[in-house]
Amino acid sequence: GSYGGYAALAGLAFTPDLYAAGASFVGPSNLFTLLNSIPPYWESVRRQFDYFVGDPQNEEDAARLKAQSPLFSVEKMKAPLLVVQGANDPRVEEGRIGSDGGGLPEEGAGGGVFAGGR
Repeated sequence: GSYGGYAALAGLAFTPDLYAAGASFVGPSNLFTLLNSIPPYWESVRRQFDYFVGDPQNEEDAARLKAQSPLFSVEKMKAPLLVVQGANDPRVEEGRIGSDGGGLPEEGAGGGVFAGGR
């Protein structure tokens, strides 16, 4: 699920020499998108995320959330990556790994992404 997908993205982004390949199934690459997509009727869940994961409105937490979001370290990825996302997932936007963070590594840079799913 989503945490395993995040773990695959984080592993490839933060420890690029450790893995030969990765597969992310609905993994959030940007923790800001994940936290900011929590609907108002989940307010109690939002407070838990703010406490345990981080509050994007808090400057110190925001710096840590950026450092822990694989999207902002995508240029470090070396291994091939399979990305599977749902087209209607409000917390993991389709194609998000290739936007906002400088995009994916250049072709021939030792890595690549194969996206699928709908």
